[in-house]
Amino acid sequence: MLHGIYIIDADNTLWDTHGVYLEAYRRMVQALQEAGYAFAEDFGSVYLSIRTADRTIARTLHDYEYDFTLLALALVHHAGGSEPEEAARRALSAPRAGREWRAASLAASRFYAYHDSTPPALFEHAGETLAALKHLGNVLILHSEGQPERVRQTLAVHGLTDFFHDLVLEYKSPASFARARAIGREFYRWIADIPPRDCVVVGDSPQRDILFGNLIGAHTIMKPGGFWGGDIPEDPLQQPEYLVTHLGEILSLKDRRRAG
Repeated sequence: MLHGIYIIDADNTLWDTHGVYLEAYRRMVQALQEAGYAFAEDFGSVYLSIRTADRTIARTLHDYEYDFTLLALALVHHAGGSEPEEAARRALSAPRAGREWRAASLAASRFYAYHDSTPPALFEHAGETLAALKHLGNVLILHSEGQPERVRQTLAVHGLTDFFHDLVLEYKSPASFARARAIGREFYRWIADIPPRDCVVVGDSPQRDILFGNLIGAHTIMKPGGFWGGDIPEDPLQQPEYLVTHLGEILSLKDRRRAG
C-alpha cells in the first residue's frame, strides 16, 4: 500500500455532490419554465448547456461556488437564443435588476432550497477506507474548493471529520496542493518522527486534482465521479497513475515506482 500523506478531494470523490446538483438544476429550470422561459424537452440537452455556462462563469470568477443567480440568468439568456458560453458572459455583465434578474433570483432560490436541505450520499467504502488509512498511520488532509461551511457540515453529517488531520479549503492550484503536502509532512513527522515515504492525491477531476497532484510529484489516484465522468484527457499531466472504481481499492495499490 502507498503510505504517507493522503490529500483527498471531497465533492464527487467522498460523496455524490453531482446527484444533489442534478435534482437542484431540474428545480432551477422548472422555475424558469414557470416564468415563461422555454428550454429543450430533453433535460440532458439542457444539462449540457448548464455545464458549459457554469464552467465559463466559475473560471471567469475563479470561484466554483459563486452565486448561482448568475447561472440562472445565463439560462435566461440561453433560452433567448444565446449559446451557453455567450449566455454566461452576458449574465456576468448584466445589471442586477429587472424582470430577468428577478426570475433568475427565484430560480436560484429553488436550487438552493433543495441543495441546502439535501446532504449528498456517501460513496461506497468511503468511511471504511478513511478509517483504515488513518489506522495504518497515514496522514489525511482534505483539500476542497467547495464552500467551507458546506464541506464541514457534510463531513459532520457522515461522521468523517475526525479522520482528517487538517482541512485545506481554498481554490485549488499547484501552490495549494504544495501547501497541503507541507501541512501533511508536519503532521507525519510529529506522529512518526520520520519523513513520509509517499504523498498521494486522490480525486475525481483530471483538471482540478490529478493535474496538480502530478505537478507536485505526488502519486495520483482518480476515482471517477458523476460531475467529471471517466474521461481522461490526453495531456500526460492530467493522467492519473492509478484509476479506481471505488475508494476501497486504494488500500491494495502497489507502488509502481519502486517495483523491481
